[in-house]
Amino acid sequence: MHKSTAFLSWLNDQLPASIPLFIPAVATGKFQPMDVALNRQFKSSLRASTRSYLAQQVILQRQAAKAPDDIHVDTALCTMRPYLPGWIYFAHKRLSDNPSTLFEGFKKA
Repeated sequence: MHKSTAFLSWLNDQLPASIPLFIPAVATGKFQPMDVALNRQFKSSLRASTRSYLAQQVILQRQAAKAPDDIHVDTALCTMRPYLPGWIYFAHKRLSDNPSTLFEGFKKA
C-alpha cells in the first residue's frame, strides 16, 4: 500500500521535501528491535496461554466422558474475551519479571 503511486503522489504533495525509504519485508526484524525484544515475547506468551486454555477445555470434556468426536471448544471471541485480561497480565508480568529478555532482544535486533 505505501509503495503505491497514489500514496507516493499524496506524500509528495503533502511533504515535498520528504524522501520515502522502504525496508524490505524480510528485514523488519533487523530494524525494529521492539518486534524482536518485546512483541515476539508478548505474543508468544499469549499463544501459550491460549493453547493452555484450549487444552484444559479438551481435558475437561474428556473427563466428562465425552467421545473424542463429540469434543468441541468454543473459540468465539465472546467466550474467550473474559480470559484475555488475565492472559495479557501474565504476558506483561512475564516480561516485567525478566528484563534481560528485553535487553537480549535489543542485542539481537
